[in-house]
Amino acid sequence: SCPLIYVFFCVHFYIIYPDNKRGVRKMCKLMEELMAELYKEELAETEKNTLLDNIRSLMETLNLTAKQAMDALKVPIDKQKEYGELI
Repeated sequence: SCPLIYVFFCVHFYIIYPDNKRGVRKMCKLMEELMAELYKEELAETEKNTLLDNIRSLMETLNLTAKQAMDALKVPIDKQKEYGELI
């Protein structure tokens, strides 16, 4: 599925530039790539926030240290400092 904004822009380009189908296809492709990148960034941020919530939850409910919670969730050692600073 594609975001509605992507469809809007592609239709908009076709309406404004009806004689430049190649250019419109290129703009739609660029828009598609941009939307994919934005989605990827948003997904990474969501995963990060979910992991932080899970670490906090384990710390609170099981009375674990941040290190113990991250170990239980199998957070890679090289990422533990980064997440530890965010808790």
